[in-house]
Amino acid sequence: MVENGEWSVAHKKYDFQAIRVRISELVPTGAKPRMYRVGRNTLIKALKNRIIQASEGRTVTLLDSRTKKEVSELDSIADLVPIDSLTENTSKLGPVVELKLDWGIPSEPSAACRPVRAARVFHRNVSECISAAKSGTHPAKRPRHSAEEGPSEKRPRVEHFVQDTKSLQRTFSQLSDMMGQLSELVEANKPDTMRETGVVFRNSMDAFRFMIPMLQHITSLALPVKFDSSSEILALAPDMSIPSQPLTQTPSPSTQGSVKSEPSADDSD
Repeated sequence: MVENGEWSVAHKKYDFQAIRVRISELVPTGAKPRMYRVGRNTLIKALKNRIIQASEGRTVTLLDSRTKKEVSELDSIADLVPIDSLTENTSKLGPVVELKLDWGIPSEPSAACRPVRAARVFHRNVSECISAAKSGTHPAKRPRHSAEEGPSEKRPRVEHFVQDTKSLQRTFSQLSDMMGQLSELVEANKPDTMRETGVVFRNSMDAFRFMIPMLQHITSLALPVKFDSSSEILALAPDMSIPSQPLTQTPSPSTQGSVKSEPSADDSD
């Protein structure tokens, strides 16, 4: 706020019509600061409404970056302009106001929470199948997962979607390598590699079985029309179940006469 008319004196010397507002998050998440250009008579309330609209209704609190105290919605942004920031260049570009953004965290999970969690569980099992194929672990001894690995967000955001898709990219690359290994083993058709072929084949087929529901959950998600890293992702389809057991039971390749993959003596406990 202005005391002793200092701000009005500075204003007469450096006239400006617009104000630049740089907003960075109170708790750093890697998101870049946002820059808004507003009129000199704009209220904090109007700026908050723009942020809320862009974040699909997420609650926000704006803080003075210097004092870390919440600014009133009825405050004029012009009142927050630091006097020492007014220069000759200010009248052309507009002064800069630094604010901190504190996101509100609703207690209820969003509609996207369940499909994101389910996709991660299936993805974890896909990765386990690939690891088992690489290590030669028989599918019967492969770990099964019914929970995701790591923290679970109640309201997944775009930044979480980015992390998940990067992880998927690595998995798809590993899956491609596994399929290349399988094709080479099947093409060679050597008696001394029959067990290895069976292990890779069954783990590969299990990976695909896990991938089907994983992709179903992923494709039930959507990005908001206007978004940034802190915007919540949306869900388009009804919730689907998270697996409590690894797979629907399907006949093993060995019972279908395709590739024998019986556990060897080395596989026994």
